[in-house]
Amino acid sequence: MSRSGALFVTLVLLALIFRPAFARQDTSIPGSSLEIEGQLRSIDEGTSFKNIIVRLERFGGGLVDQRTTDSMGRFRFTNLQPGQYIVSVYALGFTAEPQQVEISRQLIRRGQVFLTLKPDKLTAAPAAPGLLDAKVPAEAQKEYQKGVAALEEKNPKKAIPHLEKAVNLYPGFYQAQLLLGTTYMDGQQWN
Repeated sequence: MSRSGALFVTLVLLALIFRPAFARQDTSIPGSSLEIEGQLRSIDEGTSFKNIIVRLERFGGGLVDQRTTDSMGRFRFTNLQPGQYIVSVYALGFTAEPQQVEISRQLIRRGQVFLTLKPDKLTAAPAAPGLLDAKVPAEAQKEYQKGVAALEEKNPKKAIPHLEKAVNLYPGFYQAQLLLGTTYMDGQQWN
């Protein structure tokens, strides 16, 4: 083998040996991973932003990740691949225009998004506490009130049967369904 051939083989072997070290990404350096972060805003004062669902999808379609916001309405998606993404939010009673974000290793490593929540007049907002739907039968309302009273006494085990009965008596009783589901979740009863 000629001297230039041996040099070429040596360079190729060195490149193969040290390639993984160069290809690795040091995530301890700020800004080394690709991410999208953002915050929710509202045109209404006093809107709570905690636990609102934010979805991240690929531009061509397909869910990448789904997160809930913190108490300030902030969210973050990390360890992303370069590409175009769409960030959308789902909040009962509100709408927000989805935002398109493009991130890359060379130009934009951290995408920033601000989503503005606007009241959605088409989505029925939940009834205010203490108000009941007039279509709910009296028996279902009584069971619901018993369930609410048990929850006020901090007794979810006593509340659940009343709320279940209220929903069984009137399946369209959305307040009872919501309170029952919340009570199950608070008690970590996922079944």
